[in-house]
This record gives sequence, structure tokens and C-alpha cells, in this order.
Amino acid sequence: MAASAPLENDVAFIVKAGQSYELDVPIGVYKLYYATGKTFFNTAILFGDTTRYYESDELLTFNASGDYYNGHTITLYEVVNGNLDTDEISEKTFPTR
Repeated sequence: MAASAPLENDVAFIVKAGQSYELDVPIGVYKLYYATGKTFFNTAILFGDTTRYYESDELLTFNASGDYYNGHTITLYEVVNGNLDTDEISEKTFPTR
């Protein structure tokens, strides 16, 4: 199975371990994919041989209600009783451009 190409309205960003990042996401429904590893090299090979790939079990909805925008705050470390389940996936199913 070939890796699926992201849609044009997909959002991609890089966050260094221990740091946070805030971003305005266009209204829509998204599936979260992320990669982790020891040392980030570049967007082509990510973390090299230590790269591990994940996807969220659920879709994330970003919408507007009146004057308010509804979104999500996501932490990429284990949270006791957290509410976002993820599964490790193969590199072949990780979206790339």
C-alpha cells in the first residue's frame, strides 16, 4: 500500500521536544499524524532510523459557533486518563508530500 498524499488543506508543523506550539487551524475535520525520534534531521528522513509514526484513533473537529472557534489542545506525552488514543503505524501509511 502506497503512502497517501495529504489533502491541500492539511496542516504540518515541527515542534521540538519540551516546547509548545500554538497554531490556528482552518475549520474542518482532521486526522492527527505525528512522528517522534531521538534527533531530527530534516523533513525527508525525519528522525532517521529512530523515527516512529503514529495516528489518532479519532478525527479532530475544528468549527465555529457564533463568535467562538472550537478546537483542541494536544499534548504528545502520556496523560493519565487522557482522551486522545493513538496507534503506531508503519512508515508506508504515514502521509508525505
